[in-house]
Amino acid sequence: MRLLDKYKPETKEEIVGQKSSMLKILDFINNFKPGKALLIYGSTGTGKTLIPQIIAKEQNKQLLEINASDTRTADYIKTVVKPAIQSISFFNKGKIILIDEIDNMTSKDKGGIEEIIKLIKESKYPIILTANDAYNPKLRNLRNYCELLQIKKINSLSIEKKLKEIAKKENILIKDSIIKEISRKSNGDLRSAINDLETISITGKIIIENDLDNRERKDNIFNVLKALYQNKNIKDNMEAIRKSDKKLEDIFWWIEENITNEFKDNKEIAKAFEILSQADIFYQYIRKTRNYRFYYYIANLLSSISLVRDMDNKKFVSYKPPQRLIILGKTKSQRQELDNLCQNIGKKLHCSKSKIMQQLPYLRVIMNKNI
Repeated sequence: MRLLDKYKPETKEEIVGQKSSMLKILDFINNFKPGKALLIYGSTGTGKTLIPQIIAKEQNKQLLEINASDTRTADYIKTVVKPAIQSISFFNKGKIILIDEIDNMTSKDKGGIEEIIKLIKESKYPIILTANDAYNPKLRNLRNYCELLQIKKINSLSIEKKLKEIAKKENILIKDSIIKEISRKSNGDLRSAINDLETISITGKIIIENDLDNRERKDNIFNVLKALYQNKNIKDNMEAIRKSDKKLEDIFWWIEENITNEFKDNKEIAKAFEILSQADIFYQYIRKTRNYRFYYYIANLLSSISLVRDMDNKKFVSYKPPQRLIILGKTKSQRQELDNLCQNIGKKLHCSKSKIMQQLPYLRVIMNKNI
């Protein structure tokens, strides 16, 4: 497991350097008034998405989350999001609607902003939007229906303290001066600072000042795919994976979805899928042994995908999002409700959630016969 996932905060107390913002978000949720949404904006890695997720969990509210992998057209919002908002949660525990990266909506998301404004007007539940830039011209109308909250960059001293804590727990031998430099150059982005620490722990490479100054902190998945498919320098491709805001497993599925778009020769396609199958074997090994260091080998394999091609491809390729992730995104609300239902039944029957999940088909038959 990557350090970023392993040390992802689970409670409000574990959030670093955002106590004031946390209180303001809590106040908006607890004193919600229909007709207004909360637009949270700020730099990458400051907790814009994470804070609402943790609040929903701690308040035992259902979180309906629309992220960058979802389709955000007017039709999608009408047919999927709106019914989910209007439906009653199991056990009436309430909901929080989180629409992530609202400023990334493009001209292809036709009518999306207008439909979101309608949702804000009609919703009985708090709606939280996130953006890097709240003053993007495309959000002009939307801002009229939002309270704005800027999430400030995390103080370098807070980041330094967190990195030292992680290094101690993971037995990473690293000088305090290097941790201080990583913290200072992270530009308030805790996630990138943790990634830098992990790079040192895995490769032993010391990240020099110029690397920290010049490196982009977040890269678009389409740029990552272009690098992986068309750049034959594995070292550069490893760096592209590390810079990506996607998890390694998500990158795996993006590659799988687009192999036949990128490669046209059957032998090249076969070799590419062979590389993915080897990476999948490592995934299975990680699940069985919990030896998370093998993520490094998976990244190496994915970085070599371009080597299956003999001739360089200079043609433009339109990459498609993985159908698997789209389906998971669209069914996230239903799966979450089912998960919560099984958890609550398990508490009543004094057994595990997984056991209820196994017995659910039989419980449905029993309940139908008794109605």
